[in-house]
Amino acid sequence: MKKLTNTTTKVSSYIPHFCESRDLDKELDSGLRQNDKDGCNSKFHCRTRNLFFLILLTFMLLYSNNVFSKTYTLLDWNAPEANGTNWPGWTHYEPLKYDNTGWERNDSKSVSGKIGPIMWEKNDYNNFSNATILTDKRAPSTSEGGCLKVYDLGNGKTYQPSWWLWQSLRGFGHLSEVSDRDWEDKADTSTDRMSMYVKLGNTFDFNGTGDVPVLEMGTYLCHNGSCPDEGPVNNHFYHKAIVNPGAWVHISWDTHPKHLRGVNEYQDNEPRLEEYGVHYYDVFKSFYLQLQEQDTPDTYYLLDEIKLRSSSDLGEPNQNVESICSMSVGYWSQDDHWEIAFRDNTVRDEHSRKYEIRYSTEPITNENYDDATIVQPEDHVWEDSHYTYIWDRWTHWVWTRFYLPDNVEKNNDKLYFAAKDVSTSSDGWKMKDSSSQNIHVITYNLRLDENNSLLPPEQLEILK
Repeated sequence: MKKLTNTTTKVSSYIPHFCESRDLDKELDSGLRQNDKDGCNSKFHCRTRNLFFLILLTFMLLYSNNVFSKTYTLLDWNAPEANGTNWPGWTHYEPLKYDNTGWERNDSKSVSGKIGPIMWEKNDYNNFSNATILTDKRAPSTSEGGCLKVYDLGNGKTYQPSWWLWQSLRGFGHLSEVSDRDWEDKADTSTDRMSMYVKLGNTFDFNGTGDVPVLEMGTYLCHNGSCPDEGPVNNHFYHKAIVNPGAWVHISWDTHPKHLRGVNEYQDNEPRLEEYGVHYYDVFKSFYLQLQEQDTPDTYYLLDEIKLRSSSDLGEPNQNVESICSMSVGYWSQDDHWEIAFRDNTVRDEHSRKYEIRYSTEPITNENYDDATIVQPEDHVWEDSHYTYIWDRWTHWVWTRFYLPDNVEKNNDKLYFAAKDVSTSSDGWKMKDSSSQNIHVITYNLRLDENNSLLPPEQLEILK
């Protein structure tokens, strides 16, 4: 892999004229010293000023290369005291709202009878769920704490674990219709991803055909009078991802929803930017996560490490979020296989849609993409090639299993993946031609022990 190369801000014009290296003591002794032309009146003053400018220059270089970016951990369960219903910073109530159980953050506020932030049951459509904090299971991206388990109670009809994971009175960012601004901002106009690790249990297990285990994220935006309820602007969007049970799967939700409530048609990326001038996660107020209907009770999902971030965190801010959306990747250590999935949010004939997947041990960008290693898909292979494709024009899913060399998994604690739309035609059921030279990227963390070494498969049971 070539080293990551970002365009660096030209800094030569910012480099200060440092104090000249002179023997100031000698000048003072000889009586020849005048005020230094750079304003340095002593060795200490001069050296302090030089140090300040060096620190400033270093910061500017780092900032111009996107080393610093806004990442906010929205939810995790890493506090040592987190267990069961005990969660530092939050208080558990039975009931919390509408006779449903849940947590209320200790710094919550009430506006017009609405309370937030809260995290609580989403019991509707004949499904009933509960949640608890586990201490013995966690995402592979952390060595601390536990995770949240949301599980179906088995007394409904649809068997789909469902939970409001965040319900607040205002958006994540600076745009707010609530006058009390004591809360910290969690996002800004550069925030374009919400990532999380999820693990399913007792659900459909998709192997290329049959029922698909679909995880749905329902979102609500907050702007132009549509806060905290759905009107007058319909701001309830849906995202969907394929997640098979039995392993931790990393999901990266982007700013391109599948559809709008009651409007089952193509939605723009950043769907409220053109008309209202607001960015998706900047005005993102609430979301829930639920499994689509299953056929057996006792289904559940584990959840950990929910973060808001910018795509520039991974080194490439220019990504394809038209035909590659809601990307997920997971590693099943039990039989050493990987799965990657995403959704093509455009509408084209499925036989004209093909995609290439690559991986690396370093961040992948549009520039160095060709240097990453090609993944050979095991499922939905395009005409005996290394490409994969959509198998159903109605769902627009792309999904495949694949394998990586053992030494790659053994010697690295993080892997980088990228998908690229390499379609050559957009005929047929076309609503938007979206073949793109831009890639879409995601990472996956591999479990490490205390010595920063990859655990052997038999010790990876904590992931099951």
